[in-house]
Amino acid sequence: MTYEINGKLFHPIDTLEKIISKDSFTHQENKLGAGAGAWEWHIGSKNDVAKYNFFGGPGFDVNCFLKKDDLLWLMRELQLEYINPSQNYRESASFQAIYQNRLNEINALPPVSFFKFREHDRRDPADNRLYAKRPGNAADGDDIYGLIRKLALPDITFTSIIKLQALDGETLFYFKIFPEFSVYDFDSIESSSQAATIESSLTIPQTEKDQLIKSRIGQGRFRNGIFLDCDFCPITLVKDTRLLVASHIKPWSASSNAERLDPKNGVLLTPTIDKLFDSGFISFSDNREIIISDWLSQDTLQKLNLTQGAIYPSFPIRGRELYLQYHRANILKS
Repeated sequence: MTYEINGKLFHPIDTLEKIISKDSFTHQENKLGAGAGAWEWHIGSKNDVAKYNFFGGPGFDVNCFLKKDDLLWLMRELQLEYINPSQNYRESASFQAIYQNRLNEINALPPVSFFKFREHDRRDPADNRLYAKRPGNAADGDDIYGLIRKLALPDITFTSIIKLQALDGETLFYFKIFPEFSVYDFDSIESSSQAATIESSLTIPQTEKDQLIKSRIGQGRFRNGIFLDCDFCPITLVKDTRLLVASHIKPWSASSNAERLDPKNGVLLTPTIDKLFDSGFISFSDNREIIISDWLSQDTLQKLNLTQGAIYPSFPIRGRELYLQYHRANILKS
Protein backbone atom coordinates (compact mmCIF):
# COMPACT_ATOMS: atom_id res chain seq x y z
CA MET A 1 0.00 0.00 0.00
CA THR A 2 1.17 3.53 -0.68
CA TYR A 3 0.40 6.50 1.56
CA GLU A 4 -0.02 10.08 0.37
CA ILE A 5 1.16 12.51 3.04
CA ASN A 6 1.23 16.23 2.26
CA GLY A 7 1.09 15.49 -1.46
CA LYS A 8 4.02 13.07 -1.40
CA LEU A 9 3.81 9.30 -1.84
CA PHE A 10 5.39 7.01 0.74
CA HIS A 11 5.66 3.23 0.80
CA PRO A 12 6.12 0.95 3.86
CA ILE A 13 9.58 -0.51 4.43
CA ASP A 14 9.04 -2.17 7.83
CA THR A 15 6.73 -2.34 10.82
CA LEU A 16 7.25 -2.33 14.58
CA GLU A 17 4.30 -4.42 15.63
CA LYS A 18 3.58 -3.81 19.28
CA ILE A 19 4.58 -1.42 22.05
CA ILE A 20 2.43 -2.35 25.05
CA SER A 21 0.71 0.48 26.91
CA LYS A 22 2.17 0.68 30.42
CA ASP A 23 0.86 2.42 33.49
CA SER A 24 4.09 4.43 33.84
CA PHE A 25 3.46 6.37 30.62
CA THR A 26 -0.30 6.77 30.54
CA HIS A 27 -2.17 9.96 31.46
CA GLN A 28 -3.09 10.34 35.14
CA GLU A 29 -6.82 9.82 34.48
CA ASN A 30 -6.08 6.35 33.08
CA LYS A 31 -3.57 5.23 35.68
CA LEU A 32 -4.04 2.07 37.72
CA GLY A 33 -1.23 2.73 40.20
CA ALA A 34 -0.36 5.53 42.58
CA GLY A 35 2.49 7.13 40.61
CA ALA A 36 2.30 10.57 39.04
CA GLY A 37 3.04 9.31 35.55
CA ALA A 38 5.69 10.55 33.15
CA TRP A 39 6.09 11.77 29.60
CA GLU A 40 9.02 9.39 29.18
CA TRP A 41 7.94 6.42 27.08
CA HIS A 42 9.65 3.09 27.72
CA ILE A 43 9.60 1.47 24.30
CA GLY A 44 12.00 -1.44 24.74
CA SER A 45 15.67 -2.22 25.17
CA LYS A 46 18.79 -0.84 23.53
CA ASN A 47 19.93 -4.45 23.32
CA ASP A 48 17.13 -5.08 20.84
CA VAL A 49 19.24 -3.96 17.88
CA ALA A 50 16.46 -4.38 15.32
CA LYS A 51 14.08 -2.14 17.27
CA TYR A 52 16.79 0.43 17.93
CA ASN A 53 17.78 0.53 14.26
CA PHE A 54 14.12 0.79 13.24
CA PHE A 55 14.20 4.36 14.54
CA GLY A 56 17.73 5.07 13.32
CA GLY A 57 19.86 4.00 16.26
CA PRO A 58 21.45 6.10 19.04
CA GLY A 59 20.12 9.63 19.32
CA PHE A 60 17.20 9.06 16.96
CA ASP A 61 15.02 12.08 16.20
CA VAL A 62 12.31 11.17 13.70
CA ASN A 63 9.20 12.69 12.12
CA CYS A 64 5.93 10.92 12.91
CA PHE A 65 2.19 11.25 12.44
CA LEU A 66 -1.22 10.06 13.62
CA LYS A 67 -4.37 9.90 11.50
CA LYS A 68 -7.61 11.36 12.81
CA ASP A 69 -9.69 8.53 11.30
CA ASP A 70 -7.57 5.98 13.20
CA LEU A 71 -8.18 7.76 16.50
CA LEU A 72 -11.93 7.94 15.89
CA TRP A 73 -11.92 4.21 15.08
CA LEU A 74 -10.00 3.53 18.30
CA MET A 75 -12.55 5.43 20.37
CA ARG A 76 -15.40 3.45 18.80
CA GLU A 77 -13.58 0.24 19.66
CA LEU A 78 -12.98 1.40 23.24
CA GLN A 79 -16.41 2.88 23.90
CA LEU A 80 -17.57 -0.08 25.98
CA GLU A 81 -14.40 0.14 28.06
CA TYR A 82 -15.22 3.76 28.88
CA ILE A 83 -18.86 2.96 29.64
CA ASN A 84 -18.08 -0.10 31.74
CA PRO A 85 -14.38 -0.01 32.76
CA SER A 86 -12.78 -3.42 33.19
CA GLN A 87 -9.97 -1.97 35.33
CA ASN A 88 -9.80 0.29 38.36
CA TYR A 89 -8.62 3.43 36.57
CA ARG A 90 -7.90 6.44 38.75
CA GLU A 91 -10.84 8.32 37.24
CA SER A 92 -13.13 5.36 36.43
CA ALA A 93 -16.14 7.17 37.86
CA SER A 94 -15.72 9.95 35.28
CA PHE A 95 -14.78 7.77 32.34
CA GLN A 96 -17.93 8.46 30.31
CA ALA A 97 -17.30 12.21 30.50
CA ILE A 98 -13.61 11.66 29.79
CA TYR A 99 -14.59 9.66 26.71
CA GLN A 100 -16.56 12.59 25.31
CA ASN A 101 -13.79 15.07 26.13
CA ARG A 102 -11.25 12.96 24.27
CA LEU A 103 -13.61 12.49 21.36
CA ASN A 104 -14.02 16.27 21.14
CA GLU A 105 -10.25 16.71 21.19
CA ILE A 106 -9.84 14.22 18.34
CA ASN A 107 -12.63 15.79 16.28
CA ALA A 108 -10.81 19.12 16.46
CA LEU A 109 -7.68 17.65 14.83
CA PRO A 110 -6.75 17.92 11.15
CA PRO A 111 -6.82 14.67 9.12
CA VAL A 112 -3.10 14.09 9.82
CA SER A 113 -1.22 15.35 12.90
CA PHE A 114 2.58 15.41 13.10
CA PHE A 115 4.97 15.12 16.02
CA LYS A 116 8.61 14.41 16.80
CA PHE A 117 9.77 11.16 18.39
CA ARG A 118 13.17 11.41 20.07
CA GLU A 119 15.39 9.18 22.14
CA HIS A 120 15.66 10.35 25.72
CA ASP A 121 19.18 11.83 26.03
CA ARG A 122 19.35 12.43 29.79
CA ARG A 123 19.25 8.91 31.13
CA ASP A 124 22.07 6.94 32.72
CA PRO A 125 24.28 5.70 29.84
CA ALA A 126 24.60 2.38 31.66
CA ASP A 127 20.81 1.90 31.55
CA ASN A 128 19.97 -0.27 28.53
CA ARG A 129 16.27 0.53 28.68
CA LEU A 130 15.17 2.45 25.60
CA TYR A 131 13.09 5.57 26.23
CA ALA A 132 11.55 8.26 24.05
CA LYS A 133 11.06 11.72 25.50
CA ARG A 134 8.55 14.53 25.28
CA PRO A 135 9.06 16.55 22.06
CA GLY A 136 9.24 19.76 24.07
CA ASN A 137 7.08 22.36 22.38
CA ALA A 138 3.89 22.77 20.38
CA ALA A 139 5.72 23.11 17.06
CA ASP A 140 7.24 19.66 17.55
CA GLY A 141 3.89 18.07 18.35
CA ASP A 142 3.91 18.14 22.14
CA ASP A 143 0.10 18.15 22.17
CA ILE A 144 -0.10 15.11 19.87
CA TYR A 145 2.43 13.18 21.95
CA GLY A 146 0.34 14.08 24.98
CA LEU A 147 -2.80 12.81 23.24
CA ILE A 148 -1.15 9.40 22.83
CA ARG A 149 -0.75 9.32 26.62
CA LYS A 150 -4.44 10.07 27.04
CA LEU A 151 -5.61 7.38 24.64
CA ALA A 152 -3.21 4.66 25.81
CA LEU A 153 -5.06 2.54 28.39
CA PRO A 154 -2.67 0.29 30.35
CA ASP A 155 -2.93 -3.38 29.34
CA ILE A 156 -5.91 -2.54 27.08
CA THR A 157 -4.13 -0.87 24.14
CA PHE A 158 -0.84 -1.07 22.29
CA THR A 159 0.89 1.04 19.65
CA SER A 160 2.27 -0.19 16.33
CA ILE A 161 4.37 1.84 13.91
CA ILE A 162 4.95 1.63 10.16
CA LYS A 163 8.20 3.04 8.82
CA LEU A 164 7.48 4.81 5.53
CA GLN A 165 9.86 6.11 2.90
CA ALA A 166 9.42 8.35 -0.15
CA LEU A 167 11.36 8.01 -3.41
CA ASP A 168 13.59 10.91 -2.36
CA GLY A 169 14.56 9.05 0.83
CA GLU A 170 12.41 11.05 3.27
CA THR A 171 11.28 8.85 6.15
CA LEU A 172 8.09 9.13 8.20
CA PHE A 173 6.76 6.97 11.02
CA TYR A 174 3.05 6.20 11.06
CA PHE A 175 1.78 5.58 14.63
CA LYS A 176 -1.50 3.77 15.31
CA ILE A 177 -3.01 2.77 18.66
CA PHE A 178 -4.88 -0.54 18.75
CA PRO A 179 -7.14 -2.18 21.34
CA GLU A 180 -5.93 -5.53 22.64
CA PHE A 181 -9.39 -6.96 21.94
CA SER A 182 -11.79 -5.92 19.20
CA VAL A 183 -15.52 -5.48 19.75
CA TYR A 184 -15.81 -8.16 17.08
CA ASP A 185 -14.13 -10.82 19.24
CA PHE A 186 -16.58 -13.61 20.04
CA ASP A 187 -15.90 -13.19 23.77
CA SER A 188 -16.25 -9.40 23.78
CA ILE A 189 -18.77 -7.62 26.00
CA GLU A 190 -20.84 -6.65 22.95
CA SER A 191 -20.88 -10.15 21.55
CA SER A 192 -21.73 -11.63 24.95
CA SER A 193 -24.59 -9.17 25.30
CA GLN A 194 -25.97 -10.13 21.90
CA ALA A 195 -25.73 -13.81 22.80
CA ALA A 196 -27.64 -13.15 26.03
CA THR A 197 -30.35 -11.33 24.05
CA ILE A 198 -30.72 -14.36 21.78
CA GLU A 199 -30.92 -16.70 24.77
CA SER A 200 -33.72 -14.63 26.37
CA SER A 201 -35.69 -14.09 23.17
CA LEU A 202 -39.30 -15.26 23.19
CA THR A 203 -39.61 -15.23 19.39
CA ILE A 204 -36.61 -17.36 18.36
CA PRO A 205 -37.23 -21.13 18.53
CA GLN A 206 -34.95 -22.99 20.94
CA THR A 207 -33.35 -25.07 18.18
CA GLU A 208 -32.40 -21.89 16.29
CA LYS A 209 -31.11 -20.31 19.50
CA ASP A 210 -28.83 -23.31 20.00
CA GLN A 211 -27.48 -23.05 16.45
CA LEU A 212 -26.92 -19.28 16.71
CA ILE A 213 -24.96 -19.66 19.94
CA LYS A 214 -22.96 -22.54 18.51
CA SER A 215 -22.18 -20.53 15.39
CA ARG A 216 -20.63 -17.82 17.57
CA ILE A 217 -17.75 -20.17 18.33
CA GLY A 218 -17.74 -21.85 14.92
CA GLN A 219 -19.70 -24.97 15.78
CA GLY A 220 -22.93 -26.71 14.79
CA ARG A 221 -24.80 -26.19 11.53
CA PHE A 222 -22.56 -23.27 10.58
CA ARG A 223 -19.36 -25.34 10.74
CA ASN A 224 -20.93 -28.36 9.04
CA GLY A 225 -22.11 -26.21 6.13
CA ILE A 226 -18.61 -24.84 5.53
CA PHE A 227 -17.26 -28.39 5.29
CA LEU A 228 -19.48 -29.03 2.26
CA ASP A 229 -17.64 -26.29 0.31
CA CYS A 230 -14.09 -26.87 1.51
CA ASP A 231 -13.14 -29.38 4.20
CA PHE A 232 -9.56 -28.16 4.71
CA CYS A 233 -7.69 -24.91 5.31
CA PRO A 234 -7.17 -23.41 1.83
CA ILE A 235 -4.01 -21.60 3.00
CA THR A 236 -2.08 -24.37 4.77
CA LEU A 237 -3.99 -27.30 3.16
CA VAL A 238 -4.29 -28.93 6.62
CA LYS A 239 -7.26 -31.31 6.66
CA ASP A 240 -7.14 -32.59 10.28
CA THR A 241 -10.49 -31.45 11.69
CA ARG A 242 -9.00 -31.13 15.18
CA LEU A 243 -6.86 -28.24 13.87
CA LEU A 244 -9.49 -26.36 11.87
CA VAL A 245 -11.44 -23.31 13.07
CA ALA A 246 -14.71 -22.31 11.41
CA SER A 247 -14.18 -18.56 11.18
CA HIS A 248 -16.84 -16.00 10.30
CA ILE A 249 -15.84 -13.67 7.47
CA LYS A 250 -18.27 -10.94 8.53
CA PRO A 251 -17.96 -11.11 12.32
CA TRP A 252 -20.72 -12.79 14.31
CA SER A 253 -21.39 -9.63 16.32
CA ALA A 254 -21.84 -7.58 13.11
CA SER A 255 -24.04 -10.14 11.35
CA SER A 256 -27.78 -10.71 11.19
CA ASN A 257 -29.07 -14.02 12.53
CA ALA A 258 -29.30 -15.32 8.96
CA GLU A 259 -25.71 -14.29 8.25
CA ARG A 260 -24.54 -15.90 11.49
CA LEU A 261 -25.78 -19.28 10.25
CA ASP A 262 -24.84 -18.84 6.59
CA PRO A 263 -21.92 -21.19 5.78
CA LYS A 264 -20.97 -18.81 2.95
CA ASN A 265 -20.05 -16.39 5.73
CA GLY A 266 -17.34 -18.74 6.90
CA VAL A 267 -14.14 -20.51 5.98
CA LEU A 268 -12.10 -23.24 7.67
CA LEU A 269 -8.65 -22.07 8.76
CA THR A 270 -5.84 -23.39 10.93
CA PRO A 271 -5.56 -21.45 14.22
CA THR A 272 -2.72 -19.09 13.28
CA ILE A 273 -4.31 -18.19 9.94
CA ASP A 274 -7.68 -17.84 11.66
CA LYS A 275 -6.19 -15.39 14.17
CA LEU A 276 -4.60 -13.34 11.38
CA PHE A 277 -7.88 -13.26 9.44
CA ASP A 278 -10.13 -12.62 12.43
CA SER A 279 -7.85 -9.81 13.63
CA GLY A 280 -7.73 -8.16 10.20
CA PHE A 281 -4.06 -8.75 9.47
CA ILE A 282 -4.93 -10.62 6.29
CA SER A 283 -7.86 -10.72 3.89
CA PHE A 284 -8.53 -12.06 0.40
CA SER A 285 -9.53 -10.62 -2.94
CA ASP A 286 -12.22 -12.12 -5.17
CA ASN A 287 -9.33 -13.51 -7.23
CA ARG A 288 -8.14 -15.56 -4.22
CA GLU A 289 -5.12 -13.29 -3.65
CA ILE A 290 -4.02 -12.75 -0.07
CA ILE A 291 -4.02 -9.13 1.09
CA ILE A 292 -1.59 -8.55 3.97
CA SER A 293 -1.91 -5.57 6.29
CA ASP A 294 1.07 -3.22 6.52
CA TRP A 295 0.79 -3.64 10.30
CA LEU A 296 2.65 -6.96 10.10
CA SER A 297 6.44 -6.76 10.09
CA GLN A 298 8.65 -8.32 7.43
CA ASP A 299 10.15 -10.55 10.12
CA THR A 300 6.71 -11.93 11.03
CA LEU A 301 5.78 -12.49 7.38
CA GLN A 302 8.95 -14.47 6.78
CA LYS A 303 8.29 -16.65 9.80
CA LEU A 304 4.70 -17.25 8.66
CA ASN A 305 5.81 -17.87 5.06
CA LEU A 306 3.25 -15.38 3.75
CA THR A 307 3.74 -13.25 0.64
CA GLN A 308 1.65 -10.27 -0.41
CA GLY A 309 -0.48 -11.15 -3.45
CA ALA A 310 0.05 -14.91 -3.30
CA ILE A 311 -2.86 -16.83 -4.84
CA TYR A 312 -4.59 -19.68 -3.00
CA PRO A 313 -6.53 -21.60 -5.67
CA SER A 314 -8.52 -23.65 -3.15
CA PHE A 315 -10.02 -20.65 -1.35
CA PRO A 316 -13.83 -21.07 -1.66
CA ILE A 317 -14.81 -17.72 -3.17
CA ARG A 318 -18.20 -18.47 -4.74
CA GLY A 319 -21.02 -17.04 -2.61
CA ARG A 320 -18.57 -15.31 -0.27
CA GLU A 321 -17.86 -12.21 -2.36
CA LEU A 322 -20.06 -9.80 -0.38
CA TYR A 323 -18.81 -11.11 2.96
CA LEU A 324 -15.19 -10.69 1.83
CA GLN A 325 -16.00 -7.20 0.59
CA TYR A 326 -17.21 -6.38 4.11
CA HIS A 327 -14.08 -7.93 5.61
CA ARG A 328 -11.73 -5.92 3.39
CA ALA A 329 -13.64 -2.68 4.08
CA ASN A 330 -14.22 -3.06 7.81
CA ILE A 331 -11.90 -5.66 9.34
CA LEU A 332 -8.65 -5.49 7.37
CA LYS A 333 -6.21 -3.25 9.23
CA SER A 334 -5.20 -0.48 6.85
